[in-house]
Amino acid sequence: MKEIILHIGMPKTGTSALQVFLARNHAALKAHSIDYFQIGEFNLGLKGSISSGNGSFLARTLLPPNAPARIADGAQYHTEFHTAVENSTADIGIVSSELFIDAAREHLERLLASIRNSGITVKALYYIRRHDQFLASAYMQQVKRHGYTDYPETYVRTMYRSTPFLKYHSFYRTLADIFGARNILCRIYDTAIRDEGGLFLDCLSAFGIDGTGFSTDIPAINTSLSPKEVAIMLMINRYHPRMQFSDLVVENAVTSGTMAAGIEHRLLPQRLLEEIESFFRSENAQMAQEYFHRSKLFEIPAFNGPADPIAMASLSFEDVISFFGGLVVRYDQRMVELDQRLNDLGRVVRALRAELQGQPPGKS
Repeated sequence: MKEIILHIGMPKTGTSALQVFLARNHAALKAHSIDYFQIGEFNLGLKGSISSGNGSFLARTLLPPNAPARIADGAQYHTEFHTAVENSTADIGIVSSELFIDAAREHLERLLASIRNSGITVKALYYIRRHDQFLASAYMQQVKRHGYTDYPETYVRTMYRSTPFLKYHSFYRTLADIFGARNILCRIYDTAIRDEGGLFLDCLSAFGIDGTGFSTDIPAINTSLSPKEVAIMLMINRYHPRMQFSDLVVENAVTSGTMAAGIEHRLLPQRLLEEIESFFRSENAQMAQEYFHRSKLFEIPAFNGPADPIAMASLSFEDVISFFGGLVVRYDQRMVELDQRLNDLGRVVRALRAELQGQPPGKS
């Protein structure tokens, strides 16, 4: 193996969808001498589920000691990774997990040293996203998966100043020190999802190949919600719903098409958008000039929506029926499936009982 690419995120840049794409196109990648190693949560990606990628367990061993997700004794996952590298016949190996982005520097450098000792080059691939879009998406994740009940401004104000990797130029310089500037592959998420090929083909282009022979028929993963759906979820979260409930809400959003891919989030108040843009302006300009050799990092469209989209969301009777009606239908579908499984189980039990009693099936 000549090269290993660590796909390190960032979070909220389609990482789960990319991990499904890479897992399901394992054979097509191998035809190009690229190996998305079958380690970590590879099988979750293969099933189309949300995961932290094939590098999930390896990345968790690199987290700081106080990180809740850290795996303290991760020797088996390092062994699993190095064995996969040694057994692979491909030129390039791919390890993906957004958790790498939070790795303690000394642990990450130790991993890279162990790879380089085998004469293998290590590169870092990651996507960056317009800050307002990243922050809105991160907020929605809290609402969908963690029962958050406050408006976006409360969460975003707490987060955006204290998240190191959102200072894109400073973060790039840190990675350049660790990997070497020539080994940094930084892509623009906002551009990728607007292009004809989308995120999947953009990722392939980062590997130096086109999309011929690849399947891009990947189901929506971790879909966002519309402002009206967020407003309803904020009220529902006061009653502490199970995560399975929010999963049904997301499934309903996918089916109804309220948040199709590529639609911009309009959740943050105008005053906060301006504050965020001002805070990151210098960092963005430096990243644009040094890495992309242009004057602007992102094209930021004019905002002409309500001053506070969530607080001012006007819910009609039709909106409420659409939200809960979809959920009721989904619950009904699940009840039908459960009833069918119970009937099937009943037939099996009756057949076993009849066999034990020496009677013909169906006579007991």
